[in-house]
Amino acid sequence: MLQSFSGVLADLFLQHPVAQAVGCAGMVIGCASYHCRSAGRILVALCIASLFWCVHFMLLGAAMGAFLNAFIIPRNVIYSRFGKSRWADSVAWPVLFSAIFLAGLVYARLVAGESWICLIPISSMVISNFVLRSRNAQFIRWISIPISLMWLVYNAFSGSVPGVICESFNQVSLYTALFRYRARRATADQR
Repeated sequence: MLQSFSGVLADLFLQHPVAQAVGCAGMVIGCASYHCRSAGRILVALCIASLFWCVHFMLLGAAMGAFLNAFIIPRNVIYSRFGKSRWADSVAWPVLFSAIFLAGLVYARLVAGESWICLIPISSMVISNFVLRSRNAQFIRWISIPISLMWLVYNAFSGSVPGVICESFNQVSLYTALFRYRARRATADQR
């Protein structure tokens, strides 16, 4: 079974090599982002990764993936200023971005003709709109687990090889970071 799955991934990579290569760049940056020490740095790294993912999904013809990643960038820039700038602290931001993402659903279904599977990444993005306002990096890591799983499903349906690999690595990376920071905190508490 694993051999047939890897064969499918290889076929998809050969069908869209440029798109998959761009996604690989986003994958490397995204996986590394959860090991940043602060929530702000996590968000900045995720902005850079989202730029690559936006181009990747455009090249694959996955309108919802491209749309969501395009709007993740300004959202994360604003959220990286949360707690530092009064304008960024407004509760209107998660509401606005949730409305934009839901408008993207209409676009993806009616204009681009995507299937209802696009509801999965939209759901993850609406959840993340509220979670990423937290200044608690550990909380962001915990909630990123189901968000990453939702993207894993969408990536599989849209033919994104690096997306599937990335979300698999993200799961490992998230659990590793959670364990690492928990162990560091336990060591500090024992002193």
